[in-house]
Amino acid sequence: MDGKVRQRLDLFFATGLGLGFLRGPTGTYGAILGLGLYALLARWVPLMVHAGLAVPLFFYSVLSAGSAARQLGNKDPKEVVCDEIFGQWFTLLWLPFHWPTALIGLLAFRFFDIVKPFPARRLEHLPGGWGIVMDDLMAAIYAHLLLQVLFHFRILH
Repeated sequence: MDGKVRQRLDLFFATGLGLGFLRGPTGTYGAILGLGLYALLARWVPLMVHAGLAVPLFFYSVLSAGSAARQLGNKDPKEVVCDEIFGQWFTLLWLPFHWPTALIGLLAFRFFDIVKPFPARRLEHLPGGWGIVMDDLMAAIYAHLLLQVLFHFRILH
């Protein structure tokens, strides 16, 4: 594939199909897109396939986020939202999909993504796309664990 075409595809993916160029809370827009994609797939794709998609999505997010950051000339540009798309996806992975769970997952993920509890803030300093995506993965892990606790104590069901 031509280098210019690859860069354009990376930028298109990293910005959530261009969503990251909108004004406003682009991270929240990316998380909502991740939620929507997860909801669509949860309806028609078996969970094991769904979970299997998380691995290539993670690695392509790292690759495209790094490429987009270089193209935009910023270490962690606000336009890059693939990290939020993946983070929201991971937050809901392996949980039964219901809209109350999805909305609480969205709020929890955005909270942890903004607050960046240990070690998320440190992960932000990893080089390239790794730093862009890994802090969101950590936020997603915290949000996912919170949802698991809510299920365990039957607050969500």
